[in-house]
Amino acid sequence: MAVSLLTLAGGILFATIISGVSYWLQKNSDMKNLEIRAQQMSDQLSYIFEILLNKGDLSSAQRIVENTATDPGVLFVVIVDADLKVLASSQRDLLGLPLSQYQENPELSSDFKKAVASGKAEFAHHPERGHFWMVAPIMLSSSSRGSPFITGAVSVVFRDDPLIWNPRQSFLRHFWLAFFLTILAIIILYALLRRWVTSPLQELTRASERLATGELGIQIPDPPSKNEIGILTESFNMMSASLAIQRDALQASEERYLRIFHSSPSCLILVDPGGRIVDVNASFLRQMEGRLDPADWIGRPMTEAPMLQVEELQPEIEDLLKKGAPFKRWKMSILLHKNRPCFFNLSGIPLFDSQQRMAGAIISAEDITSQQNLEAQLAQAQRMESLGVLAGGIAHDFNNLLTGILGYASLLKTRISSEDPNHAAVAVIEKSSLRARSLVQQLMGFARGAKSAKSVVDINSLILEIFFLLEKSAGKGIAIKTDLDAASPKMLGDSGQIHQALMNLCMNSCDAMAGREGTLLIRTRSRLIARGAKGTPEAPWVEITVQDTGIGMRPEILPRIFEPFFTTKAFGKGTGLGLSVTYGIVKEHGGELTVHSEPGKGSSFTVLFPMWLKEPADTPKQKEERKKEPVLDGRERTALIVDDEKSVLELAKRILLDKNFQVFTAGSGEEGIEIYEKEGSKISLVVLDLLMPGIGGWKTYKRLQALNPAVKVLFTTGYAGSKEFEREIGDLPYLKKPYRIQEFLDAVGAALG
Repeated sequence: MAVSLLTLAGGILFATIISGVSYWLQKNSDMKNLEIRAQQMSDQLSYIFEILLNKGDLSSAQRIVENTATDPGVLFVVIVDADLKVLASSQRDLLGLPLSQYQENPELSSDFKKAVASGKAEFAHHPERGHFWMVAPIMLSSSSRGSPFITGAVSVVFRDDPLIWNPRQSFLRHFWLAFFLTILAIIILYALLRRWVTSPLQELTRASERLATGELGIQIPDPPSKNEIGILTESFNMMSASLAIQRDALQASEERYLRIFHSSPSCLILVDPGGRIVDVNASFLRQMEGRLDPADWIGRPMTEAPMLQVEELQPEIEDLLKKGAPFKRWKMSILLHKNRPCFFNLSGIPLFDSQQRMAGAIISAEDITSQQNLEAQLAQAQRMESLGVLAGGIAHDFNNLLTGILGYASLLKTRISSEDPNHAAVAVIEKSSLRARSLVQQLMGFARGAKSAKSVVDINSLILEIFFLLEKSAGKGIAIKTDLDAASPKMLGDSGQIHQALMNLCMNSCDAMAGREGTLLIRTRSRLIARGAKGTPEAPWVEITVQDTGIGMRPEILPRIFEPFFTTKAFGKGTGLGLSVTYGIVKEHGGELTVHSEPGKGSSFTVLFPMWLKEPADTPKQKEERKKEPVLDGRERTALIVDDEKSVLELAKRILLDKNFQVFTAGSGEEGIEIYEKEGSKISLVVLDLLMPGIGGWKTYKRLQALNPAVKVLFTTGYAGSKEFEREIGDLPYLKKPYRIQEFLDAVGAALG
């Protein structure tokens, strides 16, 4: 619009100038023509009057003047002599008078004087008077003079031509003609300019504005002509496409940087040269329990980051920012998450710009708490493995000792009557030996992963045993109560492992109430529960609840309490294995273990075991068949006993001699092989200890088998129960030490078949 208005104003100005110039040129041309016409008429009259004046014929001159005045374009004609006295005039009243008496044109006298004085024609135009005139001198020739002389002058006054001398009308005529032509030219020029200049420039302007707002990659259609604007448009399109490519490359680079920055498992902190935080990644925010918005950190001093507040790290951070010196620190212990120690590997790298000036730094903090915990767990596992090896060795020797104690106690018990005063003492020795055997089996199960030996377990009786143990070991102020099901529910399982699992739960509850008064309740119930998929029929289960009034546990801790080595106890107060072992035992017996706990309200552990239903009573026929079971008789049978423990060797020998066996004894595998080579045809059974000095029990068996593939062997060991042992023995008969007399005889009978 502004361009159009400016163009219109320019057109009007141009038309005005053109019309003025045209008017001026035409005026000059017409004036020149009129002057020539007046000059011609004046010259003709001057010539005629010169002739008449030479003759002195003034009357003829008057007639010519009057005839000339009849011309519509002639206003006034006059002839004067050299003294400006009127000789002839179109106005008769001026005849004989001085020309100065002509009032209508006072300036005419001065023009006559000039013409007479100079001898040249004078032309004068007075538009305001509406006329113009020509004054021409009259030259006379005389014989008395050598050259012509001026004798007077003639003047003709002409009326103005209205078509020529009306300035306004003439100017407007030229103006409108020029204006019309100018507007037509402007319209044509505007159309051409709009097509070739204005529209492409407008497109270019709009595109430039969009480009300035960040809309890169826009393209302008090519203009109709390949002029400078077309070249400019092509350059703009190339620039826009180049900027779009650069932007896409920059965005892709930025996205790659952000993906790397935020997906890094290490905590990354980007800082400026002044040590203020520019950006932090997602791993850093995950470490912060409170301020999880990056805006909470950006602009703050880097020393506000918890992992950078270690005092010994400050000199290295200062050197990093001032000198550009990188640093690395490994296994830094830092208190995070409510003063719980975490471990970090810290490193700092300086950042430089293109002029190698310090532009900031990036700090990496790698959380290695889990790795450190795993290393601690590995060390603990290695200690436990060492403990298992040690426990296995101790168990073997301890079982050998217990074999003598338990065996001879059983032997004494069979040889004295129940009324004997020593019978009760022997019974106590036997019972204590059996309990010691159970404890050793638990130790082996924990240290070596022994397979459980399942039997029917009376839950109430087991809990009463635990109750008596806890009464002596529980802390002051802790009341231990039981609420046992009167039906005395039973289950099928390893009594030692069940004892250990329940004992772990009870000890955990006691620890939760340490230093304060509280109550530990152990409750048993028989319940019908449908476990498994929807529609599963209900089945009887034994429910055991261990409930305390201790400090309880936070919700975030509950999902992890059954993880191995996880503990909330202070360092040195627990290994983190108790609940994980308990969970494993419960799962191995097909049970379920759940927990409910609230801070300050105590904890409640619930254990579910499949209930063992009572077997039907034996029929009279089955009882009669049991009575008819054959008693082991060793007549005409020979046994070879191989054991490095003398007390065990003598016990086994005495038991078999009492059953009429012939008995050979050997204190090592090598000695046993020598005896078998000599007496092998007589020997019905070899009682072989697995763990002995020398070639050991298993290699001894292989040697005996080479001598007699049908050799019958009963293995005995105080190191039994591990998976390696079970894979080695397979289905061969074996007896775990310590054993009672009847257990030994039953095993011998089974081995003989």
